[in-house]
Amino acid sequence: MEFSYSDDGYILLGNIIERITGKSLASAVREELGFSRIGVLDTWWEILEEPPAGVVPRTRQWIGNREVTNVHASVDLFGGGGLLMSARDMAIFWKALFEGKIFAQPGTLDEMLRQGSHKDSDRYRLGMFAEQFNGRTFYWHSGFWGTYALYDPATRTAVAGVTTQQLAFRDLVAIARRQVQGLESQGTEH
Repeated sequence: MEFSYSDDGYILLGNIIERITGKSLASAVREELGFSRIGVLDTWWEILEEPPAGVVPRTRQWIGNREVTNVHASVDLFGGGGLLMSARDMAIFWKALFEGKIFAQPGTLDEMLRQGSHKDSDRYRLGMFAEQFNGRTFYWHSGFWGTYALYDPATRTAVAGVTTQQLAFRDLVAIARRQVQGLESQGTEH
């Protein structure tokens, strides 16, 4: 069995969630994952929801020298993307996820993190990537439009960031990793 990342599975999952809950994907995800309960307040599904009152307006986005801010969200929606979230909200969500505050059953997170038997299973789990550096396992996920979230179980630290220039994505990843590595040397958690 071989692994290849694709949004198709997430689109299918979004459809399954809507059918099981009888709600729109936006409502189901917001309620089931407890966004309000954990303090994720600056987050909304593009097209499917209105931006929250008082949220900072979305910034312009670029791929190379082409502005893509107004590309219609239907190209990246329905489970495969379309969730607009501040870096703060991403970090809050990732910390809550890994500290057992999202799922009612602890086994759900355990299953997400379990290494499968497929090729490259050392790198990909359910919905996130696992990576070894500095002798430890870190978990991360990124979005096509320049988002990155990272969690370090050893220091219980979540780091998230956004770049408006997709070509600067590698720099964003390097900055996030340096932040986590710096906290490790200080013996702190965030």
